[in-house]
Amino acid sequence: MKKSLSIIALAALAFVGCSKVTADAPNTNEPDQPIKFQAATYKNSTKAEDPHGHLEMPVSQFFVTAFYTGSKGWNETNLSDAVKYMSNVAVSKTDGKWKPISDYYWPKTGKLSFIGWCPGQPNVDPFFNQDNKAEFMKISNYQVNYGDLLISDITIDKTVANAQDNLHVTEGVPMLFHHALAKINFSAKLKANGATDNINHFAFIKSVSIKQIYEKGTFTFDASQKTTLNGSWATESDPVDKDELYKNNAVTQGVGNFFSGTSLETSEALGLLDNAMLVLPQTLSDNAVVELSYVIYYCNHTTEGYKILDVHEVNNQPFKLNSFKKAGTSTAIDKWEQNKVYNYTIIVDPNSSSIITFDPAVVDWDSPTEAEEAI
Repeated sequence: MKKSLSIIALAALAFVGCSKVTADAPNTNEPDQPIKFQAATYKNSTKAEDPHGHLEMPVSQFFVTAFYTGSKGWNETNLSDAVKYMSNVAVSKTDGKWKPISDYYWPKTGKLSFIGWCPGQPNVDPFFNQDNKAEFMKISNYQVNYGDLLISDITIDKTVANAQDNLHVTEGVPMLFHHALAKINFSAKLKANGATDNINHFAFIKSVSIKQIYEKGTFTFDASQKTTLNGSWATESDPVDKDELYKNNAVTQGVGNFFSGTSLETSEALGLLDNAMLVLPQTLSDNAVVELSYVIYYCNHTTEGYKILDVHEVNNQPFKLNSFKKAGTSTAIDKWEQNKVYNYTIIVDPNSSSIITFDPAVVDWDSPTEAEEAI
């Protein structure tokens, strides 16, 4: 809201009965107080400078809509009677402070509640349903290739007097963002079962692909029960294939040659993807598979080197994503959920009838380890 838009009048909006707020303003000499924000994401309790462990936003700009509810609080207000005080306003960091690109000022009376998101238009243009809190905020036709979608909790019932709580380290309205998408990663290792009858094993992954997953959907924020991010995704369009998310161009060596090149390690996982891949939260159908191509060498250790006795090469072998189970449980990971990271470790066991197995792990995206990696 620019200064020219009757700042003093708008600053004193008040409820009249059950009707919407009016712009009657008291005559006051109090200076106008600009609205500022403190934006954070990624909970990390190891950050000593912030007792709540919030790290800074990994973006340079986000967007805010604010609702004025007069003397009533967010939870006792019929939102159809509320007024948008800020609507899709860009907020950026200037001189270490998060500020709207045009000045907005605190009401002299009454309360404001805020919600933020990024990215903005043209990829994200939220619709706010003031007649139904269960469908309070809707983001339609979001595609994964737009990038990470961050949405804040709803910061409720703020006034100029309580705008900043004393538990944070930066100035302004506290805005804690969460990831509305999920992300996945694949790594691989060779099972450490050692040589058998003087046979040594080497292996490498040729390619990793994912088939039949959704990449476009509509997100709905349900604000009827709580103000923390509580949303759901409805998938749109047809599922797609993500071919060769990882590709190794090493040439397969033949029997009789001496093995050269690199192999999967046994002590720690070898990262397959340069970066974890963003995915749309979704229920995984039987058609959603990870497809692997790999090579295993069976070698005899001689004084000249490791002579290849046999080569086991498999191309495009599918594995159902919804069949992988959480470690130590019988619970299948049959869906990807928002703000979660799914790390799939491929284990190559040359001496087993089930040569390829998976060891999946699920962590919160804002866990300390993931936070450090994301910054």
